[in-house]
Amino acid sequence: MSALVKGLYNNQSIQKWQNERTMLHSSGIWGRGPVLEYLANEVVNAGDVVIDLGAGAGYPTLQIAGMTGAAGNVIGIELSEAMLEAARSHCRAANLSFQQGDISQPLPLEDECADVVTGFMVLHNLHRAEMRRALSEVERVLKPSGRAVFLTMHPDAFESQWDLQFLSYDLSALQRYRNALDKEDIAVPGRARNIAGVRMQ
Repeated sequence: MSALVKGLYNNQSIQKWQNERTMLHSSGIWGRGPVLEYLANEVVNAGDVVIDLGAGAGYPTLQIAGMTGAAGNVIGIELSEAMLEAARSHCRAANLSFQQGDISQPLPLEDECADVVTGFMVLHNLHRAEMRRALSEVERVLKPSGRAVFLTMHPDAFESQWDLQFLSYDLSALQRYRNALDKEDIAVPGRARNIAGVRMQ
């Protein structure tokens, strides 16, 4: 795991992303590539059953389908119908499927059916009670020898000063977040520029 962390956070990668004008990787800025590499090299084996929670438009899920080979089976779980439609349209493989599901609720999967459970930039969107339910479901669907790997925001993410040109937060709201003892239900408005340079609230 230390090699993964070094791949995620090093002077070269941070410098690269600080100098980018737009967010080129929607699933985790610079984190998605190293985590996919870690999964391919250390976690996912040919023939594995992999569940990808919060699959979104399916890009990481499709990459994982390539790791398991034809004997494997990869299932992306996603709540949004729009994201499911995009995933099913653009991410196709014989061993890949997408199902609608709320990851904070019981998953539409059998007990101990998965060798690996993954999730890219989704867990930090859950409240504490929802995360407990989600992780309980992860435990339920994993085989006894199974493994779970998640890319998510560190709880201290909003405590530091972010200096990324494509992403900015309302400073007064950010200060309220930093000063709050209970950060559970505090919203921090912000703006981001996507790959086309369009600003989003």
